[in-house]
Amino acid sequence: MQISKVVEKTYEILKKVAKREAIITYGELYDQIGVDMKNAGERKRGSEILREVNEVSVLERGIMITALVVKNDTQIPGEEFFRVATQYKALKEDALEAEKKEYWEQELEKVHETYS
Repeated sequence: MQISKVVEKTYEILKKVAKREAIITYGELYDQIGVDMKNAGERKRGSEILREVNEVSVLERGIMITALVVKNDTQIPGEEFFRVATQYKALKEDALEAEKKEYWEQELEKVHETYS
């Protein structure tokens, strides 16, 4: 699978975050990969980058490494993370907020365990 430099860079950043058993906000990550959070088009590009990172992560490790990336205000991932999880059949499409949070917590733990 051929991946772009920015996807590769993002994946490497997330592996380092996972190794520290930490999380990172979208803003912090996007600053490191050159995505402007203030620009809607750029945020969409950031979302696509994360989607590609997930594809690689799921293929390589069977986990969604983007569980590490959270919104600054809620400290949990955005809705796109959960949409992607439903595409992988890891989460029901009609999952309640509590189920989404539980899924995310479990996935986050798997990511930390995998890389620590």
